[in-house]
Amino acid sequence: IMTTNEAIQAVKNGQPVPAGTHFVLVDYRDGEIYRTFVMEKGSGWGGDYDEDRRTGDWQFQWFKPDGSVNMAENTARCQSCHSSRADEDFLYTLDGLKEFNGAVID
Repeated sequence: IMTTNEAIQAVKNGQPVPAGTHFVLVDYRDGEIYRTFVMEKGSGWGGDYDEDRRTGDWQFQWFKPDGSVNMAENTARCQSCHSSRADEDFLYTLDGLKEFNGAVID
């Protein structure tokens, strides 16, 4: 999973992940990119959804290996799963970010 240094530093400093942050997960199968998952936070983005489907200000999208949007993927499933992490800013990686001591590549 990839993100920005700003997001890592915000989490380490106990601050919210800033708007404009992307988290990117590249799904490899048999050594090839199968799909890419992107989760992006934008100010006020959650307002378009019913309260029971909101994941804060996060939006989700799957992409094909060529970078085009994969419309066959159901992003409501992403929202459903991530909604269980509301106390972790809807992230499964929050604790890992707090502990990250690796090299940051800009």
